[in-house]
Amino acid sequence: MFIRTKHDAKLNRTRIQIVESVRTGSKVRQKILRHVGVAHNDSEIEDIKRLAGRLMEQLRIDRSPQMELFTPTEYADLQALVRRAPRPDKLGVDLVECREEARVSLGLRDVMGTMYDQLGWGALLGAARKSANRIVKELVMARIAQPESKRATVEALENQAGITLNLDVVYRSMDYINTPVIDGICKTSHAAAEKLLGGPVTVLFYDCTTLAFDTEREDPAEDADGVEQDHLLAKGFSKDGKHHRAQVMLALIVTSDGLPVGYELFPGNTWEGHTLEAALKALEGRFDVARVTFVADAAMLSKDNQQMLQNKGLPYILGYRMKSAPAAVKANILSPEGRQPWAGHGSEEATEKGWYKVIDQEGARVIVTWSPTRARNDAHKRDKAIEKLHKKLKRSRKPGSFSSRGYGRFLAFPDSGDVTLDDAKIKAAAQWDGLHAIVVHGADELEAQDVIARYHQLWEIEACFRTNKHDLKIRPIYHWSPRRVRAHIAICYMAFCCLQHLRKHLDLLGHPMSPARIRNELNALQLSILRHKGTPDRYGMPSHATVDARRILTCVGLTWNEAPFKIPPGRTRKTGQTKA
Repeated sequence: MFIRTKHDAKLNRTRIQIVESVRTGSKVRQKILRHVGVAHNDSEIEDIKRLAGRLMEQLRIDRSPQMELFTPTEYADLQALVRRAPRPDKLGVDLVECREEARVSLGLRDVMGTMYDQLGWGALLGAARKSANRIVKELVMARIAQPESKRATVEALENQAGITLNLDVVYRSMDYINTPVIDGICKTSHAAAEKLLGGPVTVLFYDCTTLAFDTEREDPAEDADGVEQDHLLAKGFSKDGKHHRAQVMLALIVTSDGLPVGYELFPGNTWEGHTLEAALKALEGRFDVARVTFVADAAMLSKDNQQMLQNKGLPYILGYRMKSAPAAVKANILSPEGRQPWAGHGSEEATEKGWYKVIDQEGARVIVTWSPTRARNDAHKRDKAIEKLHKKLKRSRKPGSFSSRGYGRFLAFPDSGDVTLDDAKIKAAAQWDGLHAIVVHGADELEAQDVIARYHQLWEIEACFRTNKHDLKIRPIYHWSPRRVRAHIAICYMAFCCLQHLRKHLDLLGHPMSPARIRNELNALQLSILRHKGTPDRYGMPSHATVDARRILTCVGLTWNEAPFKIPPGRTRKTGQTKA
């Protein structure tokens, strides 16, 4: 909602209107909420704009279930009052004469706001931009509490937390999150991770995922004159199966404990194997990576990536594509010679032992593992596929009915005649059941079993992606311009950092909790504000804090007092009647 002036040069007059931006699909149009007046000179313009400002504030209030909203200072006052320990034995008030004036959620904003400040983002956009810094912080808190679009977030903050934000100011504040600011966010997150872990980060896990947009529109790489454009939205291979939608590629870098240290954003049609070098250059600009071991899955395995890491002298552990290996290596993988007993995933109590073997290849080590559990799973998947192929062969044996890709690799496609199951191909595929391989270069101090255990920590980054996609709902993305998309990802990244650092703090105290559990516990910490019908007195009634909620509060050095209290006069400006 904002004030718009439209000057008519022919009639020499200016219209003043209150306008709101409304999104319909991928288009944004402006809806006129109120024609305020027509001015014929500068003095009249200023007078009518002041009137428009008062009308606009009233429109915001009318949309809210509360008559007046809290300023950040008033909100902080309420948080301080709840945390204050002393309470009178008696309030001397008849609750029958009181009515609830407002109810605000304090717990999540209090805890996550503390984490946000501890991570060093209080003046993220510069000390002079106090309002923009506050708005970005509110967006990060809202992303954790109730992740929605920016428009829905503004409405939720107003309706549920009593905080009013102007949507247009929100968007302008997001525009301050430019490349230098994002670089600072990543540097700060890395420093915070090292501080929490008590030393330099020596292992980094790297992986990519795709984030879809709610549109099929793509950004052109060049304009009509052939000038290269800043573009992100593009169609490509979607890990979420949304190939028809535009997307971006997000590369995330975390420690072995799941603490984020940086990220990079690429156009959606980028092959993830081509992201590593760019991400590494960004990392080199933020901190010394000379003693870091990179761990990534097989998608990053390419000769160019391996050579690039070796040229930089960086150790790496990557997933290895066994079936694409040279013939000699494949034969060695399948040979029983050199196999050593292995309990599997570092467990010494596994009842079914697997095995591992180390194969030297061009200065690197290929470490092959076999797991009985994985072997049964591979065999089960193949049996299910063959069962489906049997049913399909009963309906038709024409070559045109089958694809040679996927499970079609178990079929024989003769030059003439019917399609049949190929027993030789099925037997050849069964040789690889339960096998997995990784390649390690450098990291000579690590024994083979240590390398295997470290690689299996890649589940941490998969868990990080699940947190971003499901708990923080980083996608679908409703922004369209590259700068807004980057700002949105930065806000989600900061929310992710706050959440992961809080979870790590809780883990160190022996109280592990999921993101959903943390959010539910903190959202339940609310304050009811009661107003006496016959006097101007107002009272606060804090909600009950569970054991887990108190553990979270204690983790960040906060307290919660459940005793009701009288709100001192003048501490907040809320007066008047609530809406029916």
